[in-house]
Amino acid sequence: MPDIAFRSGFKSDLTAFIEHKHKHGIPYKNGAYYLADFDRYCTINHPSCEQLSKSICMAWAVKRPSENASGFLSRVAPIRQFGKYLVNLGKDAFMLPEKLGSHTSRPIPYIFTTDELRRFFDAADSMERHYQSVIRHLVAPLMFRYLYCCGLRPQEARNIHTQDVNLESGRLFVRESKGYRERIVMLPADLAGLTKEYLPKVRNVYSEAEMLFPDRYGARMTYDSQEYLFGICITKSGLCPPIKPALYSFRHSYATHRLYSWMKDGQDIAAKLPYLSAFMGHFDFACTAYYIHLIPELFLAMSGMDMSQFESLIPEVAPE
Repeated sequence: MPDIAFRSGFKSDLTAFIEHKHKHGIPYKNGAYYLADFDRYCTINHPSCEQLSKSICMAWAVKRPSENASGFLSRVAPIRQFGKYLVNLGKDAFMLPEKLGSHTSRPIPYIFTTDELRRFFDAADSMERHYQSVIRHLVAPLMFRYLYCCGLRPQEARNIHTQDVNLESGRLFVRESKGYRERIVMLPADLAGLTKEYLPKVRNVYSEAEMLFPDRYGARMTYDSQEYLFGICITKSGLCPPIKPALYSFRHSYATHRLYSWMKDGQDIAAKLPYLSAFMGHFDFACTAYYIHLIPELFLAMSGMDMSQFESLIPEVAPE
């Protein structure tokens, strides 16, 4: 996003904070968006205040009626980081508690069944070329397969540059992930093969496109465009589940299906979880262990397993 013109009494500190993030190689685009919102709030409600007080922070950290748990945590986190930054500079500032919102109930993720995945990808594969978006019928089938087969977050797929994919070794470099951590993911052989077929077709339209999954203008795809393509495929597939699937459902499904497969094969789940956690780029090991909660509910074939052995691995965690 372009440079922000802060106007509140915190404008100098907010600008310096974002510059600090950029200096350390952190894009901080989403964080800057929430800080701009906080700046507008302070400009209206606390125009002359220059100290980040507890009263201002706690008033900001009130869950809004239209806000879900994930949105609340995303809005509050940058203010906590800003407070920590000011404290580290030796300034008198309040830091929002780390556990704030940690007990907010986590929404039940939607897990695709094998049949639902088949129907979804059949719909994506049959998408027709559109006169306003001449490559969407190419992009959608492969991009959504990357989300499921590699367990990627939606933004991670949008951020893939063509140079991030090494089709000879099958290595995918995942950049600018959650927490700004990068990682390497190995592509399934079938997915690498589909990517080899896909690249010449897209380059024939956008020869200089940097992104693996460009939008209709050849630039980086936005979240709205990604969600729009997802909605088209969901509608075309005829899926009408009681819980609405989301882009993150591919990632949730990948993790749950992988755990189920290991359980069915008699693998040591406690030993396998660290590998799954690293593959998915989880900042906290508990985020990966959370998916064990879903196994008994979704796969009745595993109902005879003693799940109590995993209780110590499943603390309460906040949604991604």
